[in-house]
Amino acid sequence: MKKLISLFLCLTLTTSMISTAAFAVEPTVQDTISKNQEYVINESSTLRSHPTTIAEIDEMFRDLDNAILTNDREKEAEISTSLEAAGVREVTLAEILAKTGAVNTPVPISSSDIIFNEVHSEITVQGKNLEIMRIYARPQYGSRMYHQGSINTDAEPDMRAGVLNMLTTSATFAGGALPKVGIVVSALSALNSIFDGFTANTVIETIGADYSYECIENTVFLYFFNENNNLWTHIGTCSYLGTRLVPQHLNIETKDEIFVDIPSGTPIVPITDEIYDDNYNNAYDCYEYWSYYGPSAEHQATKRNVELLEDESVTVPMECPDIPGACN
Repeated sequence: MKKLISLFLCLTLTTSMISTAAFAVEPTVQDTISKNQEYVINESSTLRSHPTTIAEIDEMFRDLDNAILTNDREKEAEISTSLEAAGVREVTLAEILAKTGAVNTPVPISSSDIIFNEVHSEITVQGKNLEIMRIYARPQYGSRMYHQGSINTDAEPDMRAGVLNMLTTSATFAGGALPKVGIVVSALSALNSIFDGFTANTVIETIGADYSYECIENTVFLYFFNENNNLWTHIGTCSYLGTRLVPQHLNIETKDEIFVDIPSGTPIVPITDEIYDDNYNNAYDCYEYWSYYGPSAEHQATKRNVELLEDESVTVPMECPDIPGACN
């Protein structure tokens, strides 16, 4: 009998602990479930398309960015076809304004160098299904949201290549969240594919480096269909940054010899990454924020940051459009 009582108490305690833990993390779990279980709705019919999630759509857009930044036209065309098959379609600014209501909105200045894509999904809030519309604004070459420039550093680190970091990339977000993705490029990985003779123990005494950069300020506008006015209501704006760095000039001095400039004919592999925050493009999160404060910009990148040698840093301000018509 005592064993039965003991077993019952153990089971009760375990169940209680599980229930308490589940209750404690419920908001985070709800956010994750809401994002991961958003399936794309095919607007050409009342049925959902093949089971593609918004998270998978985001991944395809990130792959598309990488193809564009590395000039892989074949991959770019392949991904574009896959996005269209998944229910993503290209739209004009006029179509967007017709759905969201042009009354009392600023005069659109949107550039022709912006491609807009539209995709629909569904979330459940307090037992009610809400249809979500996302407008992806994708800056093309020539747009002010397609950032380009150069960065350089001159330093005397006097450190081994294996422990010396050439640069670190990150972003600053309006809501203060830390970036989910960024890169750290070590001197060894940056140099050993360009110059022969570099090892982890090679001591770099002085270094001069010039990089060209590109940064695509991809922006997503989220709406839900508001039955009160039969229009799409804006609930949030977020962004992710597709970036590329290419070394243009490297002047390296080690204890043994001097390496000047990049050897002619050397194939240079661009350094690419995608930077966004942990709750990027979460419709449930944006809807909850909108319910209390209005459209959320918490997940919009305001700056792209590159930290270089010896505490040097470069900050690239983002355009941060608040509506599709402000993209330029």
